[in-house]
Amino acid sequence: MLYKIEHLEYTWALGVIPVSLLLMWTWWKWRQKAMRTVPLHVRESLLPGMSARLPWVKWLFIALFFAFSAVSLINPKVGTKVEKIKRKGVDIVFALDVSKSMLAEDAVPNRLERSKQVIRGVLDQLASDRVGLVIYAGAAYPQLPITTDYSAARLFLEQVSTDGISSQGTAVAEALELGIEFYDQSLETNRIMFVLSDGEDHEAGLNEVLALARDQNITIHTLGVGTPNGAPIPEKRNGRTTGYKTDSQGQTVLTKLHRATLSTIASETNGDYVPITDTRAAVDAIIQKVESLEKKEIEARVFSDYKDQFQWFLAIAMLFLLIDTLLPARKMKRTFPFMALLAFMAAPNPAEAQTPESFIRSGNNRYESGDFSGATEEYYRSIDAEKNNPKAWFNLGDAQFEQQSFDMAESSFQRAFDLAEDPELKSKAQHNLGNSYFNQQDYAKALEAYKNSLKLDPSSEITRKNYALTKRLLQEQQQQQNQDEQQDKDENEADSKKNQDQQEAQDSKQDEKQENQNPQDQPDQSKEDFKEPESGDSQSGDPQESEGESDQKQPQPKEGQMSRETAERLLKALENQERKVQEKLAEERIVAQPKTREKDW
Repeated sequence: MLYKIEHLEYTWALGVIPVSLLLMWTWWKWRQKAMRTVPLHVRESLLPGMSARLPWVKWLFIALFFAFSAVSLINPKVGTKVEKIKRKGVDIVFALDVSKSMLAEDAVPNRLERSKQVIRGVLDQLASDRVGLVIYAGAAYPQLPITTDYSAARLFLEQVSTDGISSQGTAVAEALELGIEFYDQSLETNRIMFVLSDGEDHEAGLNEVLALARDQNITIHTLGVGTPNGAPIPEKRNGRTTGYKTDSQGQTVLTKLHRATLSTIASETNGDYVPITDTRAAVDAIIQKVESLEKKEIEARVFSDYKDQFQWFLAIAMLFLLIDTLLPARKMKRTFPFMALLAFMAAPNPAEAQTPESFIRSGNNRYESGDFSGATEEYYRSIDAEKNNPKAWFNLGDAQFEQQSFDMAESSFQRAFDLAEDPELKSKAQHNLGNSYFNQQDYAKALEAYKNSLKLDPSSEITRKNYALTKRLLQEQQQQQNQDEQQDKDENEADSKKNQDQQEAQDSKQDEKQENQNPQDQPDQSKEDFKEPESGDSQSGDPQESEGESDQKQPQPKEGQMSRETAERLLKALENQERKVQEKLAEERIVAQPKTREKDW
């Protein structure tokens, strides 16, 4: 819903209120001074029922009458009809680095403000193109979804600061991925992205994102701000520099422009690197690249019809005037008619006692008192009276959420989103829908719901925090799943290898046992290896090897069979090979762990 003022020239009428207050105060002081010169019994006889408060009460109603009359003259209007219009243009996304290094003052006034000046200059020269804004440091956030509302773009750009993101670093890959999501895949528009950064300490993961940009025909241009010589990062308090950023050794941090990193990002997507040495030159370079693209038809929704709202303010003004007229100027002993009139006007309309709104109000009262079950019943009654009331569905979802019925709350919030026309209510419904998914640990759906909420209301700080938390938990969840899958795979491979080795060893022992149990299968010459012992040399009649011949005459294995020594050597070699494979897999898992971000500026 959009508001519009028709007659701003009548705002001067609101000045009547302070002027009347001054006149009233002057008159009151004069009256008090004059009354002190008249004896009390004379005043009571001349001015019976005189009140010190009633004149101020009557003045208040008169002041309210003038205030609402002035607003009715201004005539605020509300947009009631949304119309789709078509225009030709290009989809543009700005990715702005807001890390602490952007506070360096080697660009006047500093790197961040110089970058914002460039974006403002571009907005001033655009006409029918759509623009979006992503900010990033240690994480990336949507500051402004892609839109044709340049006034909103300027407003959100002014709010950008290095304090907007708590985690420090330079997650340019995440920013580019988020910027790519801004583009409407259903529209065949030319897409262009501009990255404004000092190019310092960009993290890994760029190759995949740049490949995605190439696949979607998105050209990325980079604009470098700062100098190669670098500058310290000031630390300020109340607008004054109190010192400069230092590292863990106490040395002053010197942040420099890294042109090579930015040039690489641009060249991978057929873009160009543009240094921000002069604001006007950088703006002209951006406009030239936008104008070089073919303008394609873009469909946008705008309010085309506005409805007058002056009659409501005028009616309220007349009501205050009526009350002032009926209010007596002096104390009256019989004020019943007047009080009866006020009671009649303030009494609730019986026709409105059982409306959907009355059920919602009743439910809200129970909700505030902690009676969530009773609130749920009232909201259901409101829905029975009016099934397509988005407020009733939204409040029902809140009550169900408080009772930890997250699956039912999910359905209610989705219903409220589908029915609502107000962008603010739709954004809140998506936010609460994300909370429902979050409590069910469905982080992927929760992340998508928070993202949809931010598209409708990018200024919601709590939604941004929930988005960042959910994204981190989703990454940890996916990483844990990958590690578990890899561990299961490694364990299965190790078990399979171990079983195979054990089977081979068992087969080898079985063959050897069969060989020893069937001596008749051995060649005849093997019998020469044994001698009949002399009597008294042995306690049993079994053949024994002679001491001198045992080292020289070992029984030879049969062709196609494996000896014990060969099997043991093979088994030992397999165990060594398995140990090396396990060590290699362990090293690969260690390398795959995410590195902690050491940069804090």
